[in-house]
Amino acid sequence: MSKRKQFTIEEKANLIFRLKNGEKNSDLANELGVGHSTISNIWKARDKIEQMFQNEKLSVKKLRNCTHMDLDTVLLRWFKNQRNLCIPINGPILQQKANELAEGLGKHNFNCSTGWIQRFRSRHNIVFSTISGESNSVNTEITQNWLEKVWPKIREGYTDDQIYNADETGLFFKMLPNRTFKFKGERCSGGKMSKERLTILVTASMTGKKMKLIVIGKSRNPRCFKNIKHIDCLPVTYESNSKAWMTAELWSKILLNWDLELGRKKEKILLLVDNCPAHSKVVLRNIKLVFLPSNCTSVLQPMDQGVIKCMKTYFRKSLVLKMINNMENKIDTNINVLDAILLIFKAWEKVTESTIQNCFHHVGFKNAIQQQLVQEEQEEICFPDIDDYVNFDNNLLTSEPLNDQELISSFSDAPEEDENNEDENNEEADTADEDFSINAVFNAVKILSNYMALNNVSSTINFDKLEKKIENDFYTNKIQTKITDFFNSQ
Repeated sequence: MSKRKQFTIEEKANLIFRLKNGEKNSDLANELGVGHSTISNIWKARDKIEQMFQNEKLSVKKLRNCTHMDLDTVLLRWFKNQRNLCIPINGPILQQKANELAEGLGKHNFNCSTGWIQRFRSRHNIVFSTISGESNSVNTEITQNWLEKVWPKIREGYTDDQIYNADETGLFFKMLPNRTFKFKGERCSGGKMSKERLTILVTASMTGKKMKLIVIGKSRNPRCFKNIKHIDCLPVTYESNSKAWMTAELWSKILLNWDLELGRKKEKILLLVDNCPAHSKVVLRNIKLVFLPSNCTSVLQPMDQGVIKCMKTYFRKSLVLKMINNMENKIDTNINVLDAILLIFKAWEKVTESTIQNCFHHVGFKNAIQQQLVQEEQEEICFPDIDDYVNFDNNLLTSEPLNDQELISSFSDAPEEDENNEDENNEEADTADEDFSINAVFNAVKILSNYMALNNVSSTINFDKLEKKIENDFYTNKIQTKITDFFNSQ
């Protein structure tokens, strides 16, 4: 009796690829010398095989089910959290943590064996290796291998406009420049630099299509929202929790809502994300969730290659212009959450499709139809020495590793209430609200109409172009020297 033939995950993924391309079951069975049922069983398990192939478990031959799936999931999430922090984990540590988490899950008779840990490592392609050099450095060999061998098969069946990348960034939205001219001998001092923060989820497709920003604040209903009819009227999706961070629960909510929307449109997409602690796996019908290789996101994440920086640059420049305008009108500069939302929305609108396309191309996600890099337009207003100001909050945390209790309770259906949601009006109590009443808007339109008439501006001009022209006139004609003062070094 001949020995039963077994295929690795890589070989099975290749068979699935050939079946999807129209090759017949019988032809493959005859070519490989196996029964039709073997090929059929591989096809039936294609979702699980493709997921394992995506995670680079290429040498595994048998797919075994886990007897403690809840413990397996919690332990894997804990392990990812520790590795994201570059904390070394060995077998005994993993075994001890498995026992602790099992106790928290009510598995009082569970005793983690060496064999269970070995099977856990095999299921999730976890290997043991010696730390050398900087533990957080990027392995270029891994990234190149992933781009050349794994990525082409992952993206099969998806066009460029169906491939998206999402990433969070932190933003100190009240932070102003900390440089200024002064009289010789004058002591240079100012107020405390504000560290009030928001977290922003930035998502765009390979072709440059931009999704609605998701902004996460601390207060569920900030005082500055009182003149907004409904939170859905905001140009972004606003969420909140006590730390203004992305959480696993919020991440699941965002993906499930998007998945439902895609289902209604009968569309499917592929979403590339990093392995941050908040990015939990979610069962989705219309979104194929792909996690980038660990410790490689700094070079593989398109949003990190210039998209987020471009958006923040526009935001910082608009914030400075607002500050200078307030100085001209002798108004204190107080930026609240609503101001920040409107500024970041306008900044996101200014990020061009070509910028996004170039960032995808730069990391190695080539277009299905090869295109040359697009030359980007230069902005008319040039701010000197702005990089330090723009990059100040680049390393701001946007999520936090969950503790054991939070990992275990993540399986509970009952969501916890945010600590700060009860006190909704204590934030920005000293900030003057901007007037968005119909009377104020009517008067503003009249002033704008008169400005256009007196400056020979065509009434058919696009509003975005009009706003850009006014900003440029404001900068060049009135405050050129003042704005430069904030960025010139002493």
